[in-house]
Amino acid sequence: TPAPSTPGAQTARASSITGLVLLLVFVLVRVSEDSLWAMAAYMGTDLAGLAPEALGLALSLASWAGLLGALLLMWLGGRVGRQIPLIVLLVTSGVTKIALGFVTDGLAFALLFIVWNFVYALIFMYFIAVASALDVDGKWSGLLLSVYLVGSAFAPILGASLSGVLGYTGFAIAIGVTSILLAIPSGIAAGVAARREKAALREQEAVSA
Repeated sequence: TPAPSTPGAQTARASSITGLVLLLVFVLVRVSEDSLWAMAAYMGTDLAGLAPEALGLALSLASWAGLLGALLLMWLGGRVGRQIPLIVLLVTSGVTKIALGFVTDGLAFALLFIVWNFVYALIFMYFIAVASALDVDGKWSGLLLSVYLVGSAFAPILGASLSGVLGYTGFAIAIGVTSILLAIPSGIAAGVAARREKAALREQEAVSA
């Protein structure tokens, strides 16, 4: 008769499953987000008629918006939790990406793109925070950063392929819907990570006592 699983073993198994799901979801999110970065210049020129100078300014401001998002998250810390913000951010990212496929005004495109990159920076930081909460040793956050490069490698190819087949609007809808759907498993993983983090804190308090 196999020995019954201990609570510690069950917790470790749940953390491992959640970590693997988180890695897979993060890869898909990363590819979805970076494919937009890869195609932004073409979309801005062809859809919205942005001049190269205006497009360059929009890309630069989008990068600064991403930095601002990272600083904002550092300031917020754990005050707002991770589960609900991550779900809201992914849905917001999806809606923004879909909107980018329909705008024909240059200013509107630039503003939407800046907002999207601000949200993207927050999404990235929240994924790192969720991975860190799963394991105090940093195993999952380290793996998450390792697969970060996967999106960078495949995103331009995927973006060009989808745009060629679906057109810019179809491409924007596809990656936008992907972000919205990925909000569900991301939120579940964030919830598991939060419970794991609380359990670890209780164990540390019990040992200290």
